[in-house]
Amino acid sequence: IISAVWRNSPAQLRIVLADSRRIELSVYRHLPHIIDSVVSNSRSLITILEDLLSEAESRVQILKESQSLSINRFNDKLQQTMTNLDNGEVHVSHNEAPMKHIFIFIDNLDEFTLNPEEGKTIILMLSRISNLSRICGIHLVVTMSATLMSQVDIREYQCRIALNSNYKRDILQNFLSSEIFSEISQGEMLF
Repeated sequence: IISAVWRNSPAQLRIVLADSRRIELSVYRHLPHIIDSVVSNSRSLITILEDLLSEAESRVQILKESQSLSINRFNDKLQQTMTNLDNGEVHVSHNEAPMKHIFIFIDNLDEFTLNPEEGKTIILMLSRISNLSRICGIHLVVTMSATLMSQVDIREYQCRIALNSNYKRDILQNFLSSEIFSEISQGEMLF
């Protein structure tokens, strides 16, 4: 969180924090990058994820129309268009503002998924956002237990890191099962 905030102004980066215990992430609640207060229950998290999923799909459509492969390229094109307009060149103007990166930090996803119906909804939305994340600039940082990790299809997520777990054997077995092992060279780490 500190690295992201240090490198980006609030004009470039927005942050969503979800912490069911309201302890670990609440120390960041006063940062100007924070979109709203720290989310602490699953219904609020579902509402925010619905909004972010809608935003991700809207961004993908805008990127498609502008023939940009990422929000960085879109923002570069937009900046170039604005520079050309300032220099007196005639261009069709975009009514778009530069897109901000959005980081979603969820501490202990397990506690947000205690209600099976809400948990399934949250996991499906996170999976969909993860699939669009690299293109549309909405990034996930999620912590979960090995128990939940075994229930979630972690192949849906772009990069997986398992750190400091009491269930290292279970996590390793999950990583080595099926085709997940063949993907380890594409961004996974296990400590």
